[in-house]
Amino acid sequence: MTNDIELLPEEDPEAYKTLHIILKSPSSSFSQSVYSVPFNGKLIPNRDYPYEGLSMMIGSENWHILDGVALGSRGDLIPEKVIASHERVLYLYRMMEGWLEAEYRLSERGDLVIDLRSEERITMEPLFDIRHMYDRSRPHDHHVITLDRGFITEKDGVEVFFLSDGLIGFEEKNDTTGWYYKLGSGGLWEGGFLGEERELFIPAVLELEPPCRVLISRDENPDVKLRVFDRGLTPEDRSLLSFGIFWDGVLHFAAGDFWFRTVWFRDEFEGLLWNMERLIELGKRDNIREIIFHTFSHMKEGRLPNRVREYGGELDFNASDTLLLGYLVSERFLDLAGWKDYELMSMLLEKACESISFFMDADPDLVGGGPLLHPSGLLAVVSYHSWIDSIIDGWPSRLPDEWRGRCEFNKPRFFLPEINAQWIRMLLSCMRMTEALGEDNDLFEGLFERAKRSYHKLLWDGYPVYLMDTDGKVDRRLGSPAVVSFSLLKGILFEKEDVIRFLDKVEERLLVKRGDDAFGVGVVEGERGYKGERDYHRGVVWPRDTPYLIDLLRWVGREKMISEILRSNYAH
Repeated sequence: MTNDIELLPEEDPEAYKTLHIILKSPSSSFSQSVYSVPFNGKLIPNRDYPYEGLSMMIGSENWHILDGVALGSRGDLIPEKVIASHERVLYLYRMMEGWLEAEYRLSERGDLVIDLRSEERITMEPLFDIRHMYDRSRPHDHHVITLDRGFITEKDGVEVFFLSDGLIGFEEKNDTTGWYYKLGSGGLWEGGFLGEERELFIPAVLELEPPCRVLISRDENPDVKLRVFDRGLTPEDRSLLSFGIFWDGVLHFAAGDFWFRTVWFRDEFEGLLWNMERLIELGKRDNIREIIFHTFSHMKEGRLPNRVREYGGELDFNASDTLLLGYLVSERFLDLAGWKDYELMSMLLEKACESISFFMDADPDLVGGGPLLHPSGLLAVVSYHSWIDSIIDGWPSRLPDEWRGRCEFNKPRFFLPEINAQWIRMLLSCMRMTEALGEDNDLFEGLFERAKRSYHKLLWDGYPVYLMDTDGKVDRRLGSPAVVSFSLLKGILFEKEDVIRFLDKVEERLLVKRGDDAFGVGVVEGERGYKGERDYHRGVVWPRDTPYLIDLLRWVGREKMISEILRSNYAH
């Protein structure tokens, strides 16, 4: 099955719609635009984001390495087309005589491999910007060491080898150039979005005799085994298998790319929850099991880590939902792989008892503290310790602005409906595990029944409220956490007629459309669209909520709206 698609090398008048390619491996990522721009008498595929180009994992940190490579010939190059797949991207340029083909691929180890095919000699001008992905650019700190087949560029102790078997000329430059990035990071002002400009390092200009290969690697012996996918895989499957990243020796699923290329365990578990059946069909069963064991081995004071920090690789535990999602993922894994994995279930029950012990002893006055098991049987958590976690101008996006000064937002004193839906499901999964192992489940069953009763008593207003604090203040707005809660608790607290009534409310008050088609649900009703940071977790649709909405729609047979959502999201 071919995976190649042919693209026009054009820039869209609306810059954010211009197409970009991303090649990924567990150790590196390479991205640039399909549109090539002039540079020093050459052409270079554009980078609209300061995070594009070649990045590599160095330990647990994501480092930017190479910004781009400009190509030239004795005459003008004219972009003709771009052919892209999950494995490669080929830029085809018309020359005075014949064609230049520049094909970019990643090796199994994550090195960048550029194959050049042409009837004429080619000049190449690489632009380097070696830095931690979040650091400022310091072009004058780069150093060059010449080699027989190319050169080494070094900065901050990171050496990058730039080698070619077709090198016939080398001119060291040690120069710099500015580059303006119109998207990604920057800021809003009255006239629109203002991008970011950085200074890049130009180590040299190379003359090459095609056909030849250029290798960019952190090793003097680059890896030339190219990264390939099974020919029988669909494009969707190849995308699904592209998000791996090694952390602590285990292949995990990264949160994304660019500034998000690290492990966020909440996002990883959400992805596993909704894609597990297909991942197991693709041979990832043992990897998923390893991820569960590995993540739970890092449990601390009843919580699983939220993410691997971008600097230094230390763990951040500022979340209450990661542990709960871990049990949802584990239950799903057991449903698919079979309830005979006694080692896994024993580990999970031991960790559950340990975490509940911490929840019982939690301090309600501890800033940033872990979940507190309230006498109601519900979990009280810090207001921003779910996925709606942004704090803007010293105030959590999750809380109403009028509550400012009336509550201590950074202490475990809030009942969040989605957290407690996950908590109820965790307890249910533990009950199923004790049954499979033939063990006593009084602890889990007692908490399960108490939490169910309190959920309906405290967090219900015809639908799950947006949140409530332990002093009794309630935010009754309808939000996407209610959609998540209904999905998790259908058949447990809610029957089909409850879901039908709830979806009618969602369609009236929360559903967002694109044209005539349903698109998704807003985070919370009554908010404007995205105008700035304040709206990041308020006036927008987060696709992470969409699978829960589709799950509810499917449960009650509303297939037409599911089709609309899929169609509008694909179009977007």
